Amino acid sequence: MLPEKRFPINFGATIGGFAGDSLEKTIKKIGDLGFEAIELYGYKGRYHRIIGAVRPGCWFHELGKSDFKKMRKWLKRFKRVSIHTSTAAFGTPLFTINKRIQKEVIWQFKKIIAAAGELEAGIVNSHCDPKDEYPLEMYWQEMLDVYGDLGNCARRHGIRFTIETLFPPTLQTYKQLIEEIDHPCVGSCLDFGHIIKCGEDVPAKLRGTQEGEKLANEIARRHIAALGNKVWHIHLHDVRRLPNGS
Repeated sequence: MLPEKRFPINFGATIGGFAGDSLEKTIKKIGDLGFEAIELYGYKGRYHRIIGAVRPGCWFHELGKSDFKKMRKWLKRFKRVSIHTSTAAFGTPLFTINKRIQKEVIWQFKKIIAAAGELEAGIVNSHCDPKDEYPLEMYWQEMLDVYGDLGNCARRHGIRFTIETLFPPTLQTYKQLIEEIDHPCVGSCLDFGHIIKCGEDVPAKLRGTQEGEKLANEIARRHIAALGNKVWHIHLHDVRRLPNGS
């Protein structure tokens, strides 16, 4: 069982912004910048289209005992470590009509969860994704079952698993998913950039204004109030819509 206590707030950085660097070099840079926490990637080889280089990372299932020992040494300066994983990075969805692919994705998730336990990382964070063109209600129970299973895996390894505010596509349905999963090791990652995917955004004309700042704070408060003590992880970044709306 995980200890029932409040964790202190630690500001960290993700390795994603250091595309082109090695994983070891990136971890050192983030520590040298004075961050108390770091978020690793549970994959490698993903291209960063803005920086124009490949993001650092690793496939944890490929690591041996000596690799984990070396990585723990790199990470010992940080108060908190988390691991981010993404089915978009895998190139395969978690919820799919192809059960063989889904089985592989769940296997990858569980390997990352096990690695988090090995590295004494507190959280594995991931996106939820839609199942093709299916209405949400047609695979709702499937989501509850899959995340319940991942929650059990997280509990066995002494960590927590969080789902980002990205999908389901509204705060109401996202909150409902977290509540109905109803697992002590499954909670929320409040991602302020991805909130725009849920129809929550500060209009371009208000950005950089006091009115825009007030609206952004109201959106944040609404999400925190709705999710309460299930908010265990936060991504603080800025995602802006392109002129074509994407």
